[in-house]
Amino acid sequence: MRSSATDVTLTTDVTGEFVKWSGEHDHPPDIAKCEVTKDIASMRKRAQDEPHIPVQQIYNAEYAQKESVVREHVRSVAALTQLRPADVHEGWMALMEVCPTEQFP
Repeated sequence: MRSSATDVTLTTDVTGEFVKWSGEHDHPPDIAKCEVTKDIASMRKRAQDEPHIPVQQIYNAEYAQKESVVREHVRSVAALTQLRPADVHEGWMALMEVCPTEQFP
């Protein structure tokens, strides 16, 4: 999928994930802004497809879903940052015992 604006082209894969960009700018696109724009478009479409549901209810449902995903991501990052190098090494050693070494590059 491609969407173009003036001199910039943003390319995404079939799932809507950012793949590459090209243009005169010296920085990649703001991924957060792209995500927000995609979410707003999704909410507008849902509001059109389901006119019997109040817009505020659609917004609340979408926000709750995004909030839970963000909270889980933050928990995962926090857990990873609390690992000691020794913990990571022990985890790799345990994995190497279970899986044949030729599976690892």
